[in-house]
Amino acid sequence: MHLQLDGGRSHVWQHGQIVPPDAALMPQMRFDRVYSQSDLPGLENRRLPLRALKCDAGPAGYAVLAVQRAGKEFRAVDGLQLSDLSPHLGQALSVWRDLMRERAQATLDRQIASDLGGGWVILGLAGNVQDMAPQVAILLAELPGVTLGPNGWIEFADPGIALDFRHAVTMAQEGREPPVPVTLSRDPSAEMILSSRILAEEQVLVGLIRHLRQGRSLSVERVAAHFDISRSEARLAILLCDGLSLQDAAAELGWTIETARSGSKRIFARMGISGQPAILRRVLTSAVWLG
Repeated sequence: MHLQLDGGRSHVWQHGQIVPPDAALMPQMRFDRVYSQSDLPGLENRRLPLRALKCDAGPAGYAVLAVQRAGKEFRAVDGLQLSDLSPHLGQALSVWRDLMRERAQATLDRQIASDLGGGWVILGLAGNVQDMAPQVAILLAELPGVTLGPNGWIEFADPGIALDFRHAVTMAQEGREPPVPVTLSRDPSAEMILSSRILAEEQVLVGLIRHLRQGRSLSVERVAAHFDISRSEARLAILLCDGLSLQDAAAELGWTIETARSGSKRIFARMGISGQPAILRRVLTSAVWLG
């Protein structure tokens, strides 16, 4: 089957050895007509029995389904059965196209959530992990003092955090609102809120996690281009965004405090803001983290 999409893209699925109709000649074929090897454009001289059907795939484009035999010729009923397939095949391909679009959009949503340090984890009512977003699995593996046991239990090296987590699980089990936050880690910063929800007709506990990404995870070039500042100014903005004071940032960069003050003033002017807190707001609320 050859699926021709609007915009020139195509998909081909094939089983066995078959010489399909020439893709360049497919636009000449009429919809819902069953072609044989003797009247198919470009294949009039082929000897192996073949039947081909072109159907409308809706906004996605069109599809050509070809069936070939190595031996005896097709019967009339075979062509009728192929013709009866046309409306169902077109509908199936439209559904397939919609599903591909939904999956692509879901991938974008997951990427944005990952870029912003967000994710989810699904727990049973007892508090054991049943499933989690891929980025959360990576995060839990990297958080110091946090491990995922073989039976799905989240274990904490810090007894205080372990106690807070069990308290949050108990509150979620009872349906308490608002959800109780749990600090999973302070360095790097990661926090979870737990609530009871119905997912796919099942009562579960859903943990929503926010992990604050460090500005140093961004490239200097990207920050400089995004805010239209120099590379040295971008390095300073990144350190300030990560919570360093102007004096500590200057020390890390090997600058004098006067050089750091001068750089911060240039950043203020380029961003149209004033004050170091404004730099944090401008960077943390920007789209520089995405993609």
